[in-house]
Amino acid sequence: MRIGKNALLLVLAFWCGAASASYDVVISTPKRVIVVVVKCQEGDVNCNDIKLTEVEKTTGKTRSLEGTDWVRLCQGSETPCQHIGFKFPQAGQTIYVGDDDKFSVIDQHGKEIDAELGKRLEP
Repeated sequence: MRIGKNALLLVLAFWCGAASASYDVVISTPKRVIVVVVKCQEGDVNCNDIKLTEVEKTTGKTRSLEGTDWVRLCQGSETPCQHIGFKFPQAGQTIYVGDDDKFSVIDQHGKEIDAELGKRLEP
């Protein structure tokens, strides 16, 4: 599958426009390109200001979501101990983008309804 020219231009424009963010992550999976823009300072392990833009490679269809860091809390406390990735809740499901570059969609019952392993693109 190849990403359409217009969809690729949209992703690149979004990615370049994110330069004012603290940092961003771009992941390419077999079906989509995912851009995650973190609007907190790098090192902030519990950021609540994260944006995701997803572009389907076959159709060029996009969707944008807002989310948070996905962290593991230290045992017996509310302090984050490990950054796992990013999570984007929406009606009836949650989209996860892991630090291992896995994209997954989990429904409200905890069932994985879509998953892909991607590859991080470096600027």
